[in-house]
Amino acid sequence: MSKVHTTWTEATTNVNKAMIMLLSCLDSGKNAWIELRKNGDQAYPIRMKNPALDNPFNWEMSYSTPRNEKEMMNYKYFNDTEKDLTYNWIACFGKEEAIKKYQNSRIITKELFDGYGICHPVRIEDANFYRKNIIGDNYNYNYWTTYWKPRKNIPYWIVDDNVRDVFTICFNDEVVDKSKTIKKTAQFMMEYADKISR
Repeated sequence: MSKVHTTWTEATTNVNKAMIMLLSCLDSGKNAWIELRKNGDQAYPIRMKNPALDNPFNWEMSYSTPRNEKEMMNYKYFNDTEKDLTYNWIACFGKEEAIKKYQNSRIITKELFDGYGICHPVRIEDANFYRKNIIGDNYNYNYWTTYWKPRKNIPYWIVDDNVRDVFTICFNDEVVDKSKTIKKTAQFMMEYADKISR
């Protein structure tokens, strides 16, 4: 038997949508059928925004540019955390121990602003406080905007574990037999009907 593919479309919990997607796949000449699979056991599962990205410290600098309020307003933010970071934080480079102190207790130290080491977000008000009260040069970060991306190995989207079984359109490279496909689909729908009637 040839390899089974699940790349036709995203999984769904809507049986009507699944039937439409099945017909679309069949009409394209694919030998297709529907399976009820665990969400995540297909190429395109139902996903959710990664809650790890609600933590500002799971982001790092993508690039920095002079502040432009119109550009910031029109930017498509992934979530409220990214928007807050863009409006109210800057990227700095510092030592790991100083970064942990800042993340845990908002303690500001010189090592937080070393200019080399680990890239990490710092609130603009804290960076300005550092320049005014520790360095003493009154440099102001309000004129710059940092745009952000997730840290390495933190994806934007993850499989939604709140969704269990999903309809998945499967297909292979075998010759299409519409009669066989219709019978297989009818059998699947009967089994599904029995399952939801229990």
